[in-house]
Amino acid sequence: MILREPRGHNDMFGAALVEPVNQDADLGVIFLSTGDYPRAYPYMCGHGTIGLISAAVELGMVKKTEPLTKVLLDTPDGLVTGWATVRNDQVINIEATIEIIDVEMGKEPEYLTVGKTPLERVHKLLSKLDSIRRSKERGSVVLAAEKDLSNKFIGQVESIFKNLPKPLKWQSFLMNDLILLTDIPLNVQTASVKHGLNKAQTKALARLEQVSDKVFHDVIQKGSIPFKDLNNNLLPTLALNE
Repeated sequence: MILREPRGHNDMFGAALVEPVNQDADLGVIFLSTGDYPRAYPYMCGHGTIGLISAAVELGMVKKTEPLTKVLLDTPDGLVTGWATVRNDQVINIEATIEIIDVEMGKEPEYLTVGKTPLERVHKLLSKLDSIRRSKERGSVVLAAEKDLSNKFIGQVESIFKNLPKPLKWQSFLMNDLILLTDIPLNVQTASVKHGLNKAQTKALARLEQVSDKVFHDVIQKGSIPFKDLNNNLLPTLALNE
């Protein structure tokens, strides 16, 4: 009744919160649809996942941590892990956003050839579009094939991001959000959530993990970073999130 006219419309989806069957999940959800969708109760819904995770984090159903908040959803399609980006108290669900982009862009056969997973395809496409954009701004030569690719996809990409539940600039999503999934190892992401690190601290921790795996694990276990003076004497430790 709520999803249909006059309150809703023919293309509206809903998400009903239920007790999770899987004990590892934070929340259980059943998705609802109207109109001509093949199922009244779809197994999965990207837009519904974004809305649900955003609401769950913002309403305190799960603890909000910056820059990443992990949310486990028990859905008809199984256990779904969502990582919400928290930036300036705003919640952006990276993985659900990737799914929406991938589904929309997947209507183009050429797009599906650029990678094996939604994350890989979205990252490669946005990176390529950004590279072409930068080349144009510098006045560098842009090949005809690159111009064709940009002309073919840029309008679709901008339209998708404009119509997200929380509109974003695709360049900002590429530089500030995708990096947390593509360039930050999972063990660093996990440590970032555990210790409540911000984005700059998470990137610094990722660099430490690359330099010395042993020091990285020592820091994570102790929750602080040891510093030494010029005489090799230990200074007061700095908390990991300071």
